[in-house]
Amino acid sequence: MINALLKILLYSPFYFLSTKIGYKKFILTARQVFIVRSAGRGRLVIGDKTTIGNSSSPGFFSYSYLDIRSGSGGIMIGESTVIGNRISIISNYSVSIGSKCLIGNDVKIYDTDFHSIEKNRKSDNSLGGDVHIGENVFIGDNVVILKSVCIGDNSVIGAGSVVTKCFGDNTIIAGNPAREIGRVN
Repeated sequence: MINALLKILLYSPFYFLSTKIGYKKFILTARQVFIVRSAGRGRLVIGDKTTIGNSSSPGFFSYSYLDIRSGSGGIMIGESTVIGNRISIISNYSVSIGSKCLIGNDVKIYDTDFHSIEKNRKSDNSLGGDVHIGENVFIGDNVVILKSVCIGDNSVIGAGSVVTKCFGDNTIIAGNPAREIGRVN
């Protein structure tokens, strides 16, 4: 009886319902999802039947992090997308993820360099650009997707890849830096 109660308390995911940040309906999430919106700016939209976190994967008790750092920034996640544990998405511009995507654990998606590359790093000349991930895209564990990247529909990104440029529909991508290694039939 006690074991069953502990299992329910420790492994049951949370359901969030909020109209203030763009949730359409119930969102199934892992234990600790941090959502940061600087002074309430920017947009966060998460589609129906989207899942963030997976109790059967490593890192279920760690956090996932969604951060919108500017008023013009935003994170949009389509319907029926499944996201693994410990994801980190930071947006100064725009990050959009299509419907029916599968995203592994420890994935990082950043649409900015965060600071300039000048020697003193004090200027605010950081570079960035929108990130767009199409529909039905599979992203393996430990993938890093950087600024100004577009991934076409039905594409696959291999585990551990660092994506720095755009790829079209039905592309199999892998490596550091990522490159096309095949096509999806």
